[in-house]
Amino acid sequence: MGVLAHRGNLSTDAAFDRLRRYARNNNLRLSDVARNVVETDLAADILAPRGTGRPKHR
Repeated sequence: MGVLAHRGNLSTDAAFDRLRRYARNNNLRLSDVARNVVETDLAADILAPRGTGRPKHR
């Protein structure tokens, strides 16, 4: 959440909501999404406005 909060200038609650929403919308485990945020550029996908057509990570 810290990476999302920092990059997206979000509160930790808002960052967690985005992380959880992304996991649910993409049928992924929350822990896998969190790991990918740290290890890849997935934070950009999660922070992107909806409907931008960014590819899903699996």
